[in-house]
Amino acid sequence: MIHSTLRRLALALVFAIPFVVAACSGSGPVDPDPCPGCPPPPVDGAIRLTIEYDDAARGGLQPAGFSLADLERVELTVSGGGQSQHLSLPPNQTAAFMTLPPGSYNITASAFGENSLLLFFDDAQVTVVLGETVDVTLVMDDALGTVSIEIDARTTGPVNATAGEDLPLKITVRNIEGSLVPGAVVRVRPAVADYGNVSLTATDRTGLDGAVHGVIRAPFSGQMDLLVDVDNRPVPNPVGPTHIDFATGVSAANSRIILIEETERPAPSHPLANGSDTYTFTLQISNDGGEPLAGVPVRAVSSRNAGVVVNVDIIEPRVGFESWTTDVNGQLIFTIRSTTSSFLRLDEQGLLTSVNSGGAFTPSSVEVFADEVLFDQRNTLIFNSVVDPNRIEFTPSSTFVNAGGNDFAVIEVDAAALGMFGGGPASNVLVEIVKNIAGQPLDGVTLVPEPGFGFRTNGNGIWRGRLSRDQPQAVHFYVKVDGRAVNPFSPKLVIFQ
Repeated sequence: MIHSTLRRLALALVFAIPFVVAACSGSGPVDPDPCPGCPPPPVDGAIRLTIEYDDAARGGLQPAGFSLADLERVELTVSGGGQSQHLSLPPNQTAAFMTLPPGSYNITASAFGENSLLLFFDDAQVTVVLGETVDVTLVMDDALGTVSIEIDARTTGPVNATAGEDLPLKITVRNIEGSLVPGAVVRVRPAVADYGNVSLTATDRTGLDGAVHGVIRAPFSGQMDLLVDVDNRPVPNPVGPTHIDFATGVSAANSRIILIEETERPAPSHPLANGSDTYTFTLQISNDGGEPLAGVPVRAVSSRNAGVVVNVDIIEPRVGFESWTTDVNGQLIFTIRSTTSSFLRLDEQGLLTSVNSGGAFTPSSVEVFADEVLFDQRNTLIFNSVVDPNRIEFTPSSTFVNAGGNDFAVIEVDAAALGMFGGGPASNVLVEIVKNIAGQPLDGVTLVPEPGFGFRTNGNGIWRGRLSRDQPQAVHFYVKVDGRAVNPFSPKLVIFQ
């Protein structure tokens, strides 16, 4: 409803039941009726009603385009408590008073012009209390007629469109007589605020044609529903299409991805699995016409991340790109880094295991999607290990351990980096205790990390775990660090007895 600075035009119509006041006195026996002939106590309450019109009504309220000069009568209906009362007021009368039994009532005011044309209206809910007067103000809204929508020259829907392309929009406002209404303020927006946008090309006020003009655009595929307000009043049922289905505008043929060469580093030339070395990619996303597409969602997926709780390869937008969407130039730069070298792979259960005893690399496969269109795939991303396989030490705390599961041998691994990378501790690298250098797991043996450890080395390159077994047996085992076999011809031995 329109609630602005209101100018009241006050006249009063009073419907009152006169009270007869009688004085009673006397003496003698107490009568059951202490005041015979006196009026009964009140059983009603009252409503004092005021009708108000905005100042603009003098010159024609927008968007309806009617003025007070068009009024012929005002009809009041008060319903509730099993009854309904009707009053008809002349156009210059803006107040009424009525008595009603206590209860809840709905009050409706409708102002009509020639040929019973509805011009203004309002309603209210009110509770009448015994013996009290309730003040009610109705602020009359102008009656809005048809609001019609035209999208890309279409007046029915839904509308099929392509993401990244502008759709012409026209919204026309009429009053209930069907006349065009200039000067109405129109607001139109997507029902989901973060998907696409609607912008008016000139002004948000209707022109002499009763219309505003604009464009609709969505950066990626999806569905958009439109919401329309006229003079801050929601229009629940505009005529014409309000639903738009956007197909993707991404062209795989016209989009591209570029691998940025890394700065020089010591051999080997591949990025290191040290959590900081990166592969860096620049994407340019375009449509069939070669125009850049802004706001398109991008997704990059590494084959080594499938089935693991914590991603092996860490893929994220580069600093300066705050989200996985293309910028105003249709570009996005992202990086891939890892703390797990390509000496490791994922098995069917999603667990990291060594590739083989020779240390051959298994590259990551990375797929890149723009608006869910696969437009690039790289199959040869390799992360080198920093671990020096000749400088890894591991020892069991005991050779003889009681079987039964209550006793254990502590296995300690001390891993160092290759000399070309400083030769310091090899931290955050995966440790495996395996049956053989092919990476088969130990049978019947329980291995749990020591408190404070996971299955990776700490900042000092140290890892500790507890090895136990329920049944007696001599167990030979090997250690692999970041997929690199340690002393492949000299297994360690723990005897469970």
